[in-house]
Amino acid sequence: MAPIIQSTQQWVEKYRPKQVKDVAHQEEVVRVLTNTLETGSCPHMLFYGPPGTGKTTTALAIAHQLFGPELYKSRVLELNASDDRGINVVRTKIKDFAAVAVGTNQRKNGYPCPPYKIIVLDEADSMTEDAQACFRECAEAYNGNLL
Repeated sequence: MAPIIQSTQQWVEKYRPKQVKDVAHQEEVVRVLTNTLETGSCPHMLFYGPPGTGKTTTALAIAHQLFGPELYKSRVLELNASDDRGINVVRTKIKDFAAVAVGTNQRKNGYPCPPYKIIVLDEADSMTEDAQACFRECAEAYNGNLL
């Protein structure tokens, strides 16, 4: 009998779609986002809806599809605003992440790699008003670096 190897990766993360086309039960959203990714013109996006409908999964799939595994960690900041909701998080993590420009648009290993970064702010409605205001200022100040 073969030994069972324990994985440190959660099942949800292991099987989370890495491309927009693999997101299930969101045909209209997948169609629109696929067209958007093909044109390379991604607008700022706000996903809303009930829990478990794929908002975070879709945002992360977009990021994976744009940057690939090599640049994903340096170009994508994922925060859960219900945990990291204070103004200090915006002033440190988000501002430091957004302040560094990424250069020009160049394809890398088949991925488009556009010249911006992505911040996935899960549960942003949980942020304090001060943190939201600071985030807005940061997003406006570093508009060229962020999606």
